[in-house]
Amino acid sequence: EERIRKEEQEAERKRKEEEAERRRKEEEEEKRRKEAEKEEEDRRRREEEDAEKQRKAEREEEERRWAEEQERIKAFETERREEADRRWKEEREAEQRRISEMHSKREALREEERQRRAKEALQRAEWEQPQ
Repeated sequence: EERIRKEEQEAERKRKEEEAERRRKEEEEEKRRKEAEKEEEDRRRREEEDAEKQRKAEREEEERRWAEEQERIKAFETERREEADRRWKEEREAEQRRISEMHSKREALREEERQRRAKEALQRAEWEQPQ
Protein backbone atom coordinates (compact mmCIF):
# COMPACT_ATOMS: atom_id res chain seq x y z
CA GLU A 1 0.00 0.00 0.00
CA GLU A 2 2.87 2.34 0.85
CA ARG A 3 4.53 1.48 -2.45
CA ILE A 4 1.32 2.12 -4.38
CA ARG A 5 0.81 5.39 -2.54
CA LYS A 6 4.43 6.42 -3.33
CA GLU A 7 3.98 5.43 -6.98
CA GLU A 8 0.77 7.45 -7.13
CA GLN A 9 2.55 10.40 -5.47
CA GLU A 10 5.43 10.01 -7.91
CA ALA A 11 2.97 9.84 -10.84
CA GLU A 12 1.14 12.92 -9.51
CA ARG A 13 4.44 14.74 -9.06
CA LYS A 14 5.46 13.85 -12.64
CA ARG A 15 2.05 14.91 -13.94
CA LYS A 16 2.38 18.24 -12.11
CA GLU A 17 5.93 18.72 -13.39
CA GLU A 18 4.80 17.92 -16.94
CA GLU A 19 1.83 20.28 -16.55
CA ALA A 20 4.14 23.00 -15.19
CA GLU A 21 6.58 22.40 -18.06
CA ARG A 22 3.72 22.49 -20.60
CA ARG A 23 2.43 25.79 -19.09
CA ARG A 24 5.97 27.23 -19.06
CA LYS A 25 6.40 26.32 -22.74
CA GLU A 26 2.98 27.79 -23.60
CA GLU A 27 3.85 30.98 -21.73
CA GLU A 28 7.21 31.21 -23.51
CA GLU A 29 5.50 30.60 -26.86
CA GLU A 30 2.85 33.25 -26.03
CA LYS A 31 5.63 35.65 -25.01
CA ARG A 32 7.52 34.97 -28.31
CA ARG A 33 4.28 35.41 -30.29
CA LYS A 34 3.52 38.74 -28.57
CA GLU A 35 7.10 39.95 -29.12
CA ALA A 36 6.86 38.96 -32.80
CA GLU A 37 3.52 40.78 -33.10
CA LYS A 38 5.00 43.86 -31.44
CA GLU A 39 8.05 43.75 -33.72
CA GLU A 40 5.76 43.40 -36.77
CA GLU A 41 3.59 46.29 -35.57
CA ASP A 42 6.70 48.42 -34.94
CA ARG A 43 8.01 47.52 -38.40
CA ARG A 44 4.66 48.47 -40.02
CA ARG A 45 4.54 51.71 -38.04
CA ARG A 46 8.11 52.61 -39.10
CA GLU A 47 7.29 51.79 -42.73
CA GLU A 48 4.16 53.98 -42.56
CA GLU A 49 6.14 56.81 -40.93
CA ASP A 50 8.83 56.48 -43.61
CA ALA A 51 6.18 56.46 -46.34
CA GLU A 52 4.53 59.56 -44.82
CA LYS A 53 7.92 61.32 -44.63
CA GLN A 54 8.52 60.39 -48.27
CA ARG A 55 5.08 61.71 -49.30
CA LYS A 56 5.70 64.92 -47.35
CA ALA A 57 9.12 65.38 -48.98
CA GLU A 58 7.58 64.77 -52.42
CA ARG A 59 4.78 67.30 -51.68
CA GLU A 60 7.32 69.88 -50.51
CA GLU A 61 9.46 69.29 -53.60
CA GLU A 62 6.41 69.66 -55.84
CA GLU A 63 5.40 72.86 -54.02
CA ARG A 64 8.96 74.18 -54.39
CA ARG A 65 8.96 73.39 -58.14
CA TRP A 66 5.53 75.00 -58.52
CA ALA A 67 6.71 78.16 -56.70
CA GLU A 68 9.85 78.32 -58.88
CA GLU A 69 7.70 77.95 -62.00
CA GLN A 70 5.39 80.72 -60.78
CA GLU A 71 8.43 82.94 -60.20
CA ARG A 72 9.72 82.18 -63.73
CA ILE A 73 6.30 82.99 -65.19
CA LYS A 74 6.08 86.20 -63.18
CA ALA A 75 9.61 87.25 -64.22
CA PHE A 76 8.83 86.45 -67.87
CA GLU A 77 5.57 88.44 -67.76
CA THR A 78 7.31 91.35 -66.04
CA GLU A 79 10.07 91.30 -68.65
CA ARG A 80 7.50 91.20 -71.46
CA ARG A 81 5.54 94.07 -69.93
CA GLU A 82 8.71 96.14 -69.41
CA GLU A 83 9.79 95.44 -73.02
CA ALA A 84 6.33 96.49 -74.30
CA ASP A 85 6.45 99.64 -72.16
CA ARG A 86 9.96 100.43 -73.45
CA ARG A 87 8.88 99.95 -77.08
CA TRP A 88 5.77 102.07 -76.51
CA LYS A 89 7.92 104.85 -74.98
CA GLU A 90 10.44 104.67 -77.85
CA GLU A 91 7.60 104.85 -80.39
CA ARG A 92 6.06 107.86 -78.60
CA GLU A 93 9.45 109.59 -78.46
CA ALA A 94 10.05 108.89 -82.17
CA GLU A 95 6.57 110.24 -82.99
CA GLN A 96 7.28 113.37 -80.91
CA ARG A 97 10.60 113.84 -82.75
CA ARG A 98 8.83 113.51 -86.13
CA ILE A 99 6.17 116.04 -85.07
CA SER A 100 8.84 118.41 -83.74
CA GLU A 101 10.88 118.07 -86.97
CA MET A 102 7.74 118.69 -89.02
CA HIS A 103 7.00 121.86 -87.04
CA SER A 104 10.62 123.00 -87.40
CA LYS A 105 10.52 122.40 -91.18
CA ARG A 106 7.18 124.23 -91.44
CA GLU A 107 8.58 127.16 -89.46
CA ALA A 108 11.73 127.18 -91.61
CA LEU A 109 9.59 127.19 -94.77
CA ARG A 110 7.43 130.01 -93.38
CA GLU A 111 10.56 132.00 -92.48
CA GLU A 112 11.98 131.33 -95.95
CA GLU A 113 8.70 132.45 -97.52
CA ARG A 114 8.61 135.59 -95.32
CA GLN A 115 12.20 136.48 -96.25
CA ARG A 116 11.48 135.84 -99.93
CA ARG A 117 8.44 138.14 -99.81
CA ALA A 118 10.40 140.78 -97.93
CA LYS A 119 13.16 140.58 -100.54
CA GLU A 120 10.59 140.81 -103.36
CA ALA A 121 8.92 143.79 -101.68
CA LEU A 122 12.30 145.47 -101.30
CA GLN A 123 13.13 144.83 -104.97
CA ARG A 124 9.71 146.15 -106.03
CA ALA A 125 10.22 149.22 -103.93
CA GLU A 126 13.63 149.78 -105.53
CA TRP A 127 12.18 149.39 -109.04
CA GLU A 128 9.25 151.61 -108.37
CA GLN A 129 11.41 154.43 -107.02
CA PRO A 130 11.82 157.22 -109.52
CA GLN A 131 15.28 157.37 -110.82
